Amino acid sequence: MWRKPENPAGPQADEQPPFQYLPLTTEERRPMLAASLLLLLLGGLVTTAVVKMQADSGGTTAQRAEASPPASGSARVGLDLEPGRFPYGLQSGARVRIVHTPASSPRSGPGDVAVRRGRVLADNARVDSVDPPRHTGHARMTVIVDSALSPDLAVYASKGEIAVIDLPARKARTSG
Repeated sequence: MWRKPENPAGPQADEQPPFQYLPLTTEERRPMLAASLLLLLLGGLVTTAVVKMQADSGGTTAQRAEASPPASGSARVGLDLEPGRFPYGLQSGARVRIVHTPASSPRSGPGDVAVRRGRVLADNARVDSVDPPRHTGHARMTVIVDSALSPDLAVYASKGEIAVIDLPARKARTSG
């Protein structure tokens, strides 16, 4: 996506190129393109201000990552989760439990009932960001966990062996 840079000091053609590239991923461009298409269908005009407003509303992925660096001793881990492995409606800031859900044994046959118990990998992780589920139902989210847990979590996540459980909000105790 290209946009014309704004220069508050006035037009000075020698200082800036006429347009700058706005780096957006496909997922970040989709809402902007949909809104622009709707404006055009309704007879509206897509202006630079409209594009800038839509681009700035969510920020780029890099800007979101820079906005909230993990604390010392913590790590940010990305998850791509299939439907049924996460509760819909998770919001940034939610506390979650992350469980390893091992794949079924390759030796088990159709008549075998093998229930494996999931192992808790992170008991009190924090959701840093959630991208809405795509048309496939998959959701991408970033969680912040203890840095010692991040290698195992990344390995299991890459195999699709992770489930996320939403934890209830903890209420402050009152002394009485």
